[in-house]
Amino acid sequence: MTTEPIRISNSEIQTFKDCRRRWWLTYYRRLKPKLQTFTGALALGSRIHEALDQYYTSGMERDLLEIHAELVKADMKLLTDSGRDSTELETEAELGRVMLEGYLEWVELEGIDAELEMISTEEIIERPMLDGRVTLQGKIDMRVRRKIDGVRMFRDFKTVGGSFADFGSIAHMNEQVLTYMTLEE
Repeated sequence: MTTEPIRISNSEIQTFKDCRRRWWLTYYRRLKPKLQTFTGALALGSRIHEALDQYYTSGMERDLLEIHAELVKADMKLLTDSGRDSTELETEAELGRVMLEGYLEWVELEGIDAELEMISTEEIIERPMLDGRVTLQGKIDMRVRRKIDGVRMFRDFKTVGGSFADFGSIAHMNEQVLTYMTLEE
């Protein structure tokens, strides 16, 4: 009798560490909130992430800010159709636009995209562990190859506070980065 391995991700591990009740409700019971949330850090990050995914998947042919505006418009319609206030979403939409505008300026200034070749986006990577009883999995935002030397890397887009320099100085301690490195090994 073979049993399917337990599938686990860094997100699930972090949820378990942060709040075992939320883990139990979300991952064990597989319950979801009845009311869809359109605002807050997760919603803002999800819209920006989706805009970046569509932008890079299109080969940067589509305008990033227009993609983001379309996503906001779709969420705005769902929000107002349910009779809820849109003030907070409007504020977050502006923040998202400013963040993406800054991202585009940074990419152009540093020439980051010019030196990278995109291999894939939203790729799920897995690794069996504990004699195959557990499968560790992750979803990387983008797999890239550096053109100058062919080194393969991954990109992970974040919308958290702080600076790129701050993240770079602590990335070696970031559990998500370490999980992805384990998966890539």
